[in-house]
Amino acid sequence: MWILGEKIDEEPQPLVLVYFTGPEDWHQRSWQSKFSGNTKNEHRIIHKLLSPPVALEIEVTIDRKHVLIQGKEYTLLDSNVFVVKGANDPQTQQIESLGKYTLPVGSKAPLAISALEENPEWKSHIE
Repeated sequence: MWILGEKIDEEPQPLVLVYFTGPEDWHQRSWQSKFSGNTKNEHRIIHKLLSPPVALEIEVTIDRKHVLIQGKEYTLLDSNVFVVKGANDPQTQQIESLGKYTLPVGSKAPLAISALEENPEWKSHIE
């Protein structure tokens, strides 16, 4: 999952990218997507994917300086790429920061795929 921010040269800029992992096929379920906010720094941006009892959530603060991943706050100046391990179990999931990266813009592939292709060292954290 990811959240895009303001446009530069007509391209929305990625603010944060989060990979969610779990046991084999944990994600093969019906999901409901909920999104609120906008890219104009007027509101928080919230993106949720819901499939009870699992909820995947990213929230970016109005000042665009902090992100909440599954309710835990991080500073975007320090990191903008994360992995939530064990996302299928809210009681045991763990969040790992992969660091601060310039995320790809304008790729035909989804951001999560094009970013992983540009940063293959992430694979060991995601698999």
